[in-house]
Amino acid sequence: MAKNTSTKRPPLPAEPPYDLAFVKYEPLSERRCDAYAEVNSPLLDRLMHPTGSVSVWFVGRSIAAKGGPGFALEGFQLASLADYLRSQAAVRESLEHRFNEYLDELPPRERSQGAAGLWKHVEVLQLVLAPRTIPTREQLAGLKKLNSRVNLRRVIANSDKADTRSSFTVVMRVTWDEEHFTKADFRDGGLVKIASA
Repeated sequence: MAKNTSTKRPPLPAEPPYDLAFVKYEPLSERRCDAYAEVNSPLLDRLMHPTGSVSVWFVGRSIAAKGGPGFALEGFQLASLADYLRSQAAVRESLEHRFNEYLDELPPRERSQGAAGLWKHVEVLQLVLAPRTIPTREQLAGLKKLNSRVNLRRVIANSDKADTRSSFTVVMRVTWDEEHFTKADFRDGGLVKIASA
């Protein structure tokens, strides 16, 4: 009798519970079409999402569909949404760690409330889910002609890889910088960068 030498695949994580309701889609060009949705889920952290929902911007591409142009949604984007929902505690912890320096600027009563006091000054406006973005050799060659070596390295570092499982951006409004939005980029559950935009 032959011995089974195949390796067992680890089980896929359970799909998190959520309701996804598309509210509009916007054709931007022949190749680009974005869609906007509301996501409701019991997994959404109540300090970050007091209403239990989050607005989601799906950056997409146009496709020809019956009756006119349509919107193409990639499985990667749905996997990124699922990762965002599953990793609420880690996302919140990463953001709180980065925003910790602003706790001293809060009124004493809110400062004593710790994270709960901090989230009174941070509003999550939107979750951005883009398709997996891996630059091609041609794109990198074109960038090499235009940019310095440092900028090319930055582009490569900020791009997805073939094995990237998820990527999402949390767009927030914070009271200590009312002139800009604050964007936090996550890849595979980890905070990559946070910046004002």
